[in-house]
Amino acid sequence: MSQHKKAFRRALLPLLCAFTLSACAEYRPKPKPDPQEGDYLPFSIRFDRTGTPIVLDAQGRRVPPRDVNFPIPATAIEKVEALTYVQYRGSHVALIRVGGQMFIIPLAH
Repeated sequence: MSQHKKAFRRALLPLLCAFTLSACAEYRPKPKPDPQEGDYLPFSIRFDRTGTPIVLDAQGRRVPPRDVNFPIPATAIEKVEALTYVQYRGSHVALIRVGGQMFIIPLAH
């Protein structure tokens, strides 16, 4: 057996062991993107003083509600988000649940 083959075999075993054990190594998961960075949808939802939701377009103009004919032509539903707004009498706070997270918003007295 030539010297090159022996050297190759001696180097091959540690490389194979290192490659195999690298599958067991810990990895750092990618950090979740900051919702404050990046692109925004071209609308926003606000609430008037009575707690009624108002939809505004990208220019800040009010978008009126309208009837929708179903099914909407699409290939698949991409995402469904639920928004819950609860205003408590006497507590001066509003509770908003968006995307599974709760927010308590202080209201003026």
